[in-house]
Amino acid sequence: MQLVQGGTALLATDGLFRLVDVFARYSEQKMFQLALSSGLGALIEELRRLEAADRDNIRYPRAKTCDDATGLLLRLT
Repeated sequence: MQLVQGGTALLATDGLFRLVDVFARYSEQKMFQLALSSGLGALIEELRRLEAADRDNIRYPRAKTCDDATGLLLRLT
């Protein structure tokens, strides 16, 4: 993807991206839209709730119950 002036990008660690690839809560596009409209904090809170609800990693198999979850919204000006 190429950024153009005024464009916005979301950089996310694999931990935050679990909302897409492990928990299947959102598509990449929907997660990006929610990051813009609700903020990254809301996404991280949701991720932590999902992780806590499956502490034994049964419903959503994963190597670690919790992982670092970092996101950065960038706007090219």
